[in-house]
Amino acid sequence: MTSKSASPAPSPHTLRSVLPVLALCWLAVFFDGMDVNIYGAVMPHMLDDEGLGLTPASAGTIGSWTTFGMLIGALTTGNITDWLGRRPVLVASVTLFSVGSAVCALAGDPALFGTGRFIAGLGLGGLMPLCLAMVMEFAPPRRAALITGILMTSYHAG
Repeated sequence: MTSKSASPAPSPHTLRSVLPVLALCWLAVFFDGMDVNIYGAVMPHMLDDEGLGLTPASAGTIGSWTTFGMLIGALTTGNITDWLGRRPVLVASVTLFSVGSAVCALAGDPALFGTGRFIAGLGLGGLMPLCLAMVMEFAPPRRAALITGILMTSYHAG
C-alpha cells in the first residue's frame, strides 16, 4: 500500500500576491509625496497673485494646518482601522486626500484653501502607515524589507 503525502498548501505570501498591493500603495504614497512638492512649488506663484489674498504668514499657517491634519490622521487611523479594516480606511484616506485637493483647487480665499489643506492632511496622515501595513500583510516574510523599501521610494519619487 502506498501512501500519498499531502503536498503542503501554497503560501498565500508570495511575491506575486504582493505586487498588485505594492503597485496600488506605491501610487497612493507617490501622490502623497507629490502633494508636498506641489505645495512648495506653487506657493511662491500664489503669493504673487494678489487676488488670492495670501501673505507669507498665511501661507505658513496653511502649511501648518496640513501638518496638523496629518498628525490627526496618523493618530486616529490605527483605531479606525481596527474597527473597520484596512481596505475601507485606505479608500477613505485616499478619498479624503482627493476631496481636500479638490477644495484647494476651487478655493477663492485663504480660509477655504486652508480648510482643503487640512482635509487633505487628514487623508495623507493615515496613508503611509496604512500602506506599510497592507504591503507587510501581503509580503513574503523573506522579502518584507525589500518590499517596504520599494514602497518607501514612492514618497520621494512623488
